[in-house]
Amino acid sequence: MQGHVSDDLLLFERPVLIGVGSTSLVPRPIFDEVGGFDPMMTTAADWDFGYRVSVKYRVGFVPEILLRYRIHNSNMHSNIAAMEHDTLLSYKKAFSETAPRVQRRACYGNLHKVLAGSYLQSGNHGGFARNAVKSLWYRPSLLGFYLRRLTGKASPNDQ
Repeated sequence: MQGHVSDDLLLFERPVLIGVGSTSLVPRPIFDEVGGFDPMMTTAADWDFGYRVSVKYRVGFVPEILLRYRIHNSNMHSNIAAMEHDTLLSYKKAFSETAPRVQRRACYGNLHKVLAGSYLQSGNHGGFARNAVKSLWYRPSLLGFYLRRLTGKASPNDQ
């Protein structure tokens, strides 16, 4: 996406910025102004940085493929527990430092839905269940999403 995307990043309903750490070009003064990458994070440091930039500035997008990203078992994002820790820390920072126009409960509900899916895909059923319940607590309207998944009637619009 392009433009003012900070609320879309928090809402986590569709892809907004891809691979911020490896694909973004940010002028050094802006990098310094937003505080660079948070050293307390590993897997979501790029998301957190991208969010902080997008709160203050419009972002652009180049549709051409200029980079290839290799996915393998030792990628940082395969550590879902670390990703969960970092994204929750990022959301806590986002909601305490800025005034997003999106509903906090919807954002957390969608985040836990994504984490539930990541845990399920990795075979961690406990992590899936914990995050699915949290997503429903924050956003009860997701019940239909989970029921369609469980019954095998998921539509292409279900993410």
